[in-house]
Amino acid sequence: MAAQCRELGVRTHTAICDVSEAAGVYRMVAEGTNSLGKIDILVSNVAIRPHKPILEVSDDEWQHVFAVNLDSAFYLCKAVLPGMMERRSGSIIALGGTSSVTGRPDSSAVTAAKTGLLGLIRAIAAEMAPYDVRANMVNPGATNTSREHPVANTCLFFASDESAYITGDRLNVMGGRYMS
Repeated sequence: MAAQCRELGVRTHTAICDVSEAAGVYRMVAEGTNSLGKIDILVSNVAIRPHKPILEVSDDEWQHVFAVNLDSAFYLCKAVLPGMMERRSGSIIALGGTSSVTGRPDSSAVTAAKTGLLGLIRAIAAEMAPYDVRANMVNPGATNTSREHPVANTCLFFASDESAYITGDRLNVMGGRYMS
């Protein structure tokens, strides 16, 4: 993806870190900011989805799912928010999923973490509204390469000024699999 962006003349910075660890996330965001100058849009699209009955989920597995699926979004937001607040502009987009709006068998840790992610997004939206920083959530359903564009287009919408009056909300992009 970075190579494709570069071919189009887009300044690109890539980094790798364990997003479940705060120090790595803060370092990655600092490197990206130093390389690109600022971060206007954050798309938090991190998840692991182990499928196990609740009674088979170990305490360590529970903690790991929360570290990757929820803590990482907290660290990312915490790292980019000061710059967004200073510029009085920004959009945070978190990717949830079906598990954030429905309960499903064998997904207790994922469901709890992604539901918590929606709470985090709503809290950030409320706290950052005076700074004109928006935070929203996209809940994609099952996707494959031929259907990824609706999710990408939804993220583009939340990143654009077209959604300037939307914050603290979620949009389900599930092809009708869930209707609320």
